[in-house]
Amino acid sequence: MTWRDVAKKEFRDAVRARSLWALAAVFAVFMVATTYVHAFVFAATDEVEQTGTSFVSGVVGQGSAFVAALVALLGLLVGYATVVDERDSGSIKFLLGLPHSRLDVVLGKVAGRSAVLVAAFAVGFVASAAFLVTYDSPDFGVYLGFVALTSLLGIAFVSTGVGLSSAVASRRRVTAVTFALLFLLVFWDTGAGPAIVVYALTGEFGPAVWWYDYLAAVFPNVAYANVGALIVGGDFDRLVAYSLAVIVAWAVVPLAFGYYRFRDADV
Repeated sequence: MTWRDVAKKEFRDAVRARSLWALAAVFAVFMVATTYVHAFVFAATDEVEQTGTSFVSGVVGQGSAFVAALVALLGLLVGYATVVDERDSGSIKFLLGLPHSRLDVVLGKVAGRSAVLVAAFAVGFVASAAFLVTYDSPDFGVYLGFVALTSLLGIAFVSTGVGLSSAVASRRRVTAVTFALLFLLVFWDTGAGPAIVVYALTGEFGPAVWWYDYLAAVFPNVAYANVGALIVGGDFDRLVAYSLAVIVAWAVVPLAFGYYRFRDADV
């Protein structure tokens, strides 16, 4: 038995518990509402061109903070209790009694929970695309790029959540750490966090140093907007490459740390 068996079990459990349907409903409502507002409210003015590219540009531009916050919330909620709940209940001993290594457990939970989140996203994206066909130019290529980027961001947060769940031994602690991280993500996205760091290091306010944009993109919500600019026609520059690397790092580093802690933990 391998990590694939763990992943299948995680997905089946999510379907039976209806958590998949709840996530799908939340994201579908968000996507349909966002597309509707763009199609029938903003497009009611002569200044807004009704195209798929303008829609994606608005979502990953002006709306990136809200989109990233929602994806972070859903991704962390999907992943943050996966391992620690099994440790609390004692079922982790049964799981590890099967021919699974601890690495199989961690990877399987990431894969299974990521599949749950991506499936929920797919429902929302399909519902949004039904409105998108009414646009003057749907630009489905751009839209698919937006779908892929948002899914990657969601997987990064699921992986972070599973990493936290693997590293912490109690549900109370992992809940506190998860919501502290969510608060920090939202706070950083306002620009206040990077500004405070720059002021502490240089005595200057705001983006007064060349590395400000790189500092701001340390968290994946800002990095998401930077990569999103590429999808709608921007240039692939150092900041975009760095931002893409940041999103991937958030999918890998917390998970590696969580596994390192879980590997030697007494369960």
